[in-house]
Amino acid sequence: IANLLESTENGIPCVTVTGVREYDVAKTFDCGQCFRFEPVENSTYDAEFAGVAFGRFISVAQDGDSIHVFNCTSDFFEEKLCHFLALDMDYQSIRRSIVSKTDSDYLREASESSKGIRILNQDRWETLCSFIISQNNNIPRIKKLVSALCERCGEAVSVDGMESHGANGTFYSFPSPQAVFELGEDALKEMKFGFRASYIAD
Repeated sequence: IANLLESTENGIPCVTVTGVREYDVAKTFDCGQCFRFEPVENSTYDAEFAGVAFGRFISVAQDGDSIHVFNCTSDFFEEKLCHFLALDMDYQSIRRSIVSKTDSDYLREASESSKGIRILNQDRWETLCSFIISQNNNIPRIKKLVSALCERCGEAVSVDGMESHGANGTFYSFPSPQAVFELGEDALKEMKFGFRASYIAD
């Protein structure tokens, strides 16, 4: 990405991408595809969400057409977060292509109303478990169960210096398949995963 800037804020590394078209951080993180990010209260940005991705606590903030990723170096951004945030995709061209191939007013309206949502490229194992947990469930309860699983067998991640970016407690990485396997189906049932416990164990 040519328009990428690396800086620090109070000792915290930050990557900023400018000139981003059709990206809405609030819509992207609050549309029900991701269960580990929450809005940052009293943020100085138009929108800011914070959570754990790939074992690191980060926050993603937006001001107009600029996206800021805090607790992120350019190396980590290029290796993991550029693709995770779908900043390597031209959604404007994709949306334009889809709309050009239809006469459906409904599809055109849907395309317009959902403009700005990016499909996050999350860790596959975390996505699989979250999808299983989401069966016949609501978003607040999904978030609660995912959080409980991370707290039970994930590893604590550093949030040093990120207090102004949503770090208000202890945060955990998503547990490895081995850690969940060792936890076992019975423990998952005790944690109120219900019928989903056997699918996660499998």
